[in-house]
Amino acid sequence: PDPFNVGQPIGLQIDDIYSGVVQLPFNFCFYDSSFSELVIGSNGIVTFDTSQANQFCAWNISDSIPDVTLPPFTILAPYQDIDPTISGSIRTTVAGTAPYRRFIISYDDIGMFSCTNLRFSEQIILYETSNIIDIHIMEKPVCATWNGGAAILGIQKNGTTAQAVPGYNFPGQWTANLESWRFQPDGPCAGPLPQNLIVGKSFVDVDQDCNYDPAIDYPIANR
Repeated sequence: PDPFNVGQPIGLQIDDIYSGVVQLPFNFCFYDSSFSELVIGSNGIVTFDTSQANQFCAWNISDSIPDVTLPPFTILAPYQDIDPTISGSIRTTVAGTAPYRRFIISYDDIGMFSCTNLRFSEQIILYETSNIIDIHIMEKPVCATWNGGAAILGIQKNGTTAQAVPGYNFPGQWTANLESWRFQPDGPCAGPLPQNLIVGKSFVDVDQDCNYDPAIDYPIANR
């Protein structure tokens, strides 16, 4: 992920509400439709359905996705009942160089509703041209005493088409720490990937054996 505490706070310090319309720095293709703006919900949900701007962001989760009660063209990252009035901030920023910029939405140290001692941090990255979506979860606890501990991680086109991460749909309870998921499109949204890239892990090799051992080695942030 990019740094969580960098960017412009969007001023979403109200519980259970969507932001105003946020302009994207580039057009983003999602489920074969192109969008230039979105709105950000205070409950870990982002939608390209701008009719939701400044409207109530429902907290109650009672069904799995696809769910007709949720807005269309939506990223659930995860969708759960959190409360930015307790702690933290929601920020946006842009990084990189066209045509491979990144639009970054960071939920940084947000309090869990009802379990106000628990904190949630995650980041959504939208990639220009490739139209990839990355979701990086730094910490996602469970507030089992509220809303059944429900949380949904996935993407939804409408009430009949959605993709949820296996095991991370309603009604399951789940936690996640230092975990990332990628949604990469095919069809009309599949753009060319950046060229001349080296792909791999950047980490501190504690035992100096030139192999990544998650028990003792650890990643180098922002590299």
